[in-house]
Amino acid sequence: MLYILALLSAFLNWVAQILWKIWLDKFDFKSSFFTIILNLIKNLYFLSGCFLYFLSIIVWFFVISKLDVSKAYPFLALSYIIIIIWWYLIWESVNVYKLLWIAFIIIGIIFISKS
Repeated sequence: MLYILALLSAFLNWVAQILWKIWLDKFDFKSSFFTIILNLIKNLYFLSGCFLYFLSIIVWFFVISKLDVSKAYPFLALSYIIIIIWWYLIWESVNVYKLLWIAFIIIGIIFISKS
């Protein structure tokens, strides 16, 4: 159950990052400070990302309160894998080096979860 919650935390973190990226691609930072703050408060992508990120932190706190950090932390690394796959499908290219890092992350997660 704790491993599922660790995966949930990573997933919520991933969704929050994607929402923020979508927001940032459309955002204009050339406005005045007051205008930027108003736009932040009104932007659904930004607010949803903040809510999901906060929720991921709450879930993460619960996970690390019950599980050794050395076993839980590698699950956050899954966010990197999900992000790279997402970027490949939507925006960016994936090269051999990124694929190698994904493989290293997966191998590390397997080794740590077995220990």
